[in-house]
Amino acid sequence: MSSTQTIEFICYPFGMGMPGRSWSAASAEGYRFGYNGKEGDGEIKGKVNSLDFGSRIYDPRIAKWMSADPERQLYPSFSPYSYAINSPIVFIDPVGKWIAKVKFDGENYYLAFEAEDDDNLETLCTQLGIPKESILKVETNLETTVITTGTEILLSNVQAVKDINSSINSISTNQDSWNCADFAASCTGSELDPQWTTSGNNIEDFATILKNSYVAVEEKDTKIGTVIHYRIDPALIEATAIKLVDNRLGNIARANGVSEGEYIASYKLEFPALYELKIEDMKETLANERHFVVVILKDKSGTEIVDVAQKRGKLAFTFTIEREEDVNKSLPYIQQPIEGTKTSTYNNE
Repeated sequence: MSSTQTIEFICYPFGMGMPGRSWSAASAEGYRFGYNGKEGDGEIKGKVNSLDFGSRIYDPRIAKWMSADPERQLYPSFSPYSYAINSPIVFIDPVGKWIAKVKFDGENYYLAFEAEDDDNLETLCTQLGIPKESILKVETNLETTVITTGTEILLSNVQAVKDINSSINSISTNQDSWNCADFAASCTGSELDPQWTTSGNNIEDFATILKNSYVAVEEKDTKIGTVIHYRIDPALIEATAIKLVDNRLGNIARANGVSEGEYIASYKLEFPALYELKIEDMKETLANERHFVVVILKDKSGTEIVDVAQKRGKLAFTFTIEREEDVNKSLPYIQQPIEGTKTSTYNNE
């Protein structure tokens, strides 16, 4: 008859077992799994106090990973050892999702896709939004490629990846002249006069191209190379305008070695009309603001966009690959359909 084993399985939010709250059963003999169903190694730290998430080991007693986040460059404001951004009720740290990276071979930059635990070609195709058959037509070597955790796939023959690779190499020499429209247009194979060579507004030009030449699609139908269109949240335009104007005044104060708060307060008192004019001008600028990013990967279900590539305006140093939910970190962007279309996501088909 099997012996009965007791498992501390009822957990605090970060995964540490609650003392005295456990279950036991004869069928639990040898059971090694705990928080989020992850396998534990109890030989050193005790019952399920060291959990294997596939790419990293997690200690639920201190709510920390035992190694740094491999995607830490995308989230500089968070500790690379924190679990779920220290909010386990709101966020999770899933595994089994392909990771998009930009690499450099000494001459050129290129996209690489790295497998995590349980990934395969089917999950990659789902996240790319491209049928497996279409991938295999141009990447015939993948028929026999064995995919395990850490396997890297380049997809250099896939047209969308070709266009993005070409763009990230072009942008390396045009960092101070390309804006978000230049980058998004280049990534999707469109011709667009760079902002620095035209007296017109290529932001509006690209919006017109998206409206007239691209196909507006639902999020579930997006794919690598889909363009997402954003505008500033109308409810936050005034507050954002005040913040940006005050930031500029604060820069002047710092340059002159004076208190930012005192300088801004005195400026408002001495030049109230000019201050209000600056606010109104900024509100108008924000109301006309557009932003474009390019889809890189979706989630494993293929229904929600996860990773995007973008250039944050002409003055931004270069492009980044980051979570779509973080696009609004610098400004309160929200996805919004271009006037005359029904969705905010566009495929160049």
